Amino acid sequence: MNDSVPKCENRMSGDNQQEKYLSYVIGVYFGDGYTGLNHGGIKARFFRLEVIDKDFRDFAAQSCDIAFPDYHTTRFEHIKSEKKYYGLQVRGIGTYLETVTGKRRFIPNFVYTNDDNKRMFVEGMMDSEAWISINVSKSGNTIHGRFGFAITSEIIHELARLLSQLNVKYGKISTFTKNRKKPLKTITLHIPSFLDAGLKFHIERKQSKLEKFKMIREIVGSTYKERCSFREQNPGLIKRMVCSELHGDMKKLAEMTSSVQ
Repeated sequence: MNDSVPKCENRMSGDNQQEKYLSYVIGVYFGDGYTGLNHGGIKARFFRLEVIDKDFRDFAAQSCDIAFPDYHTTRFEHIKSEKKYYGLQVRGIGTYLETVTGKRRFIPNFVYTNDDNKRMFVEGMMDSEAWISINVSKSGNTIHGRFGFAITSEIIHELARLLSQLNVKYGKISTFTKNRKKPLKTITLHIPSFLDAGLKFHIERKQSKLEKFKMIREIVGSTYKERCSFREQNPGLIKRMVCSELHGDMKKLAEMTSSVQ
């Protein structure tokens, strides 16, 4: 099958499901996804993804099915270095992805068409490249959330532009070169504004941290006065909430804290 442009590229309206999920696939391509040449039968460039999170692979596969309905998405699993990986491959779309992104040098214009496309592109990069950590101060009374991207591509500047358009606050882009062949560029995000923008992970182990942060903030309060009052009335409770082995079971967390609401 020859490489071809997805149907959404020929449509006037940017508000369609195919284009939205194509934006996600391209976000993944800028992250963990890659293209290559498949030999055997008809030569065609493929798009491929191999990750440790099954839910990430499955959502990316569903997105490929919607974005490229005329192409078949193959899912697979394998063990490498005693770790299980979940993968997908779509033969025939590699040249298209390389062309519309200049081989990962720029974000296609249709991503900027509407906020849905922007969010899906950012989420594709998030699932691939974002990191998140939720920690508690030594006193056990203050929660700290750190969230950001770490990539080697200059596309991080365009990513910052997209985040700004979605009203997500972020810090200064930093570059690290020590002991690296390629400079590593990092940017940290303001979690509350990120949540307000309606963004999310499609990986449960990462999304559960965001959900936990969100619920704790709702319980503790958003202002300095509210947080101080909560800490005085419930010493050590924040530490117990963060350190609990709930792993995303927010219902149990809500039950545990219902007495203080």
